[in-house]
Amino acid sequence: MEKKLAEGKHSNTEKPTSANSLVISTDAAPAPEYQPRKKAGVLTRMRNAFSKSGNAGPETELSSRAGDEDEEAGDADDGKGKDKAPKKDEKCHARRVNYKVGDEEQVEAWGHEMHEMLQIVMDFLWEPEQMNERLIVIATRFYQWGLRLEHLEDLGEAIHVAIRVILECPCAECGNHEWDDEISGAWAWVWGIISTSMNKTIGALEKDHHKIVREMWEAAKAAKTSDEIGDALYTELGREAPFVLHLFQRPKKLQAYMWMQALEMIVVFSEVPEKFFEELRHLTIRHIKYGVKAEYIKPFGKAVLTGLEDLFGEAWNPVTEVAWKFLWQRVSTCVTRSLNVGTNLITVSLVNGDLDKLQDAITCAPRCERVSWVCRVEVYGSILSPIYWAIRDGKNDLAQFLISDALCLKADRDNYYYGRKELHDTHPEMLGILCRDSPGLVETLMDGLLWHSQTVEDGRLRANYYFKDIFSDPQQVPDAWKTPLAIMCQEGQPEMFGHPVVEKLLDCKWARFGKTFFVLTQLWFVLLLCVFSVGFLDQPSACTPIKAGFQAAAGILAAITTLLMFFLVGRQLIHGHVVSLNVGSWEIHIPRLLT
Repeated sequence: MEKKLAEGKHSNTEKPTSANSLVISTDAAPAPEYQPRKKAGVLTRMRNAFSKSGNAGPETELSSRAGDEDEEAGDADDGKGKDKAPKKDEKCHARRVNYKVGDEEQVEAWGHEMHEMLQIVMDFLWEPEQMNERLIVIATRFYQWGLRLEHLEDLGEAIHVAIRVILECPCAECGNHEWDDEISGAWAWVWGIISTSMNKTIGALEKDHHKIVREMWEAAKAAKTSDEIGDALYTELGREAPFVLHLFQRPKKLQAYMWMQALEMIVVFSEVPEKFFEELRHLTIRHIKYGVKAEYIKPFGKAVLTGLEDLFGEAWNPVTEVAWKFLWQRVSTCVTRSLNVGTNLITVSLVNGDLDKLQDAITCAPRCERVSWVCRVEVYGSILSPIYWAIRDGKNDLAQFLISDALCLKADRDNYYYGRKELHDTHPEMLGILCRDSPGLVETLMDGLLWHSQTVEDGRLRANYYFKDIFSDPQQVPDAWKTPLAIMCQEGQPEMFGHPVVEKLLDCKWARFGKTFFVLTQLWFVLLLCVFSVGFLDQPSACTPIKAGFQAAAGILAAITTLLMFFLVGRQLIHGHVVSLNVGSWEIHIPRLLT
């Protein structure tokens, strides 16, 4: 009984943007990315309404409570304040909302914001570090809209009451409600997590930590050159953590530039945290490739803070010190988490170029998941290719092992496994990359697409060729110059075509459509040549009706051929099947048919 080959599950992936690209997909749990929401127009009107005065809107529970508090305060002041309007804080727009809610769209918009926040908390409830990163961004956004520390208690109570009202409604099916003391305590615990995180972020913003940090950094850049700042930080790093100096091997000017970029990124965290998290993904990938470990962050931070203290001089005081230390504490927490998540046995083996450790790491994977381990590794929301990683770093022995392991037949008690399809789906441009960057691995790839029996029958071996993914049917790939064979012709080496898989691929293409197309094309031109020869070359001085007919037929065939060529040239121009030719400052696109 034959067993079915299971080629493994795969997900939609993105093509690498270049031969050196490591990112093959972003299907993993994403880093904090905050796209414009559907209610963006409503939120814009809401923010505008916060800063405008107008007629009082519908009274709410919070606005009523605020009014009662003001009346009580007025009674305590001998009745002088009863007729006074509530005192407005010009710096805090959210306070005005308590008194003037505005139209229903504003209330609905806040409802959407609260729902989005709670949804994020529920999604990352068991991943508190990721949840905290997203709450930092949300708290910063709420602060810009006017939320302050004094509002958090009322906000939490309002959310608690809203959830209680919803869950206290009897169920339509069983008639029971879903609210009790245990659920109430659970939601209070959730809000405690949210308020703790938001309290830190909003508290730092209320103390103007972001302004202090930005002003000091701009003053330092104006007073010192990038080389001076880089030298100061590098010197302090040598004192505090000499064991990490091996990571800084680049030229002095480039190293100073990288120091400046790192500090700029830290400052941006206090102002626009979502921008920081967008850059953190690329930063994490680079630092893992450099061999940076999470335990390096603490001594690195100590060196940075000490270097900044020397750099700022008299401007460094207890207030500014608290601002910088709080900022670094939050930044280092996020960076450490991303390094811990992205650092595993496979990435460590790739960084160190250790083939034995890589083999041990891959061996730990269950056979049904082994191909996925070989084809992808997650680093802070991005899925990287260990194969591209090894090729880019010139570690061909590691890349050879990974390709061979992915294309090796495996089995367990449940099924057989073969990673051809998943390897092609996650690495659609692998053949071109191998031809350009590591031609010696093309043979390894082709070997993995060939299976042969160990039993010799009548002097022959039974063989299976798995070249479906490199076959490239003309109906599916209309541009013949983008097929694997064309890539091998343009960028490969002649000896590649001697491999049995390539020979079988050529034979199959020739038998299926190549021979037919070639014969029909040649027959057309032979017919044109024969008609032209009879009409114009045979007895050129003769003028008979038959000869005139051949001449007319030759003209018609030539016209059809010309129109067909114009059609093919136009089609290639439309579909971009062209070759670029630079003539001076001009770039000319020539159809492939004319090259």
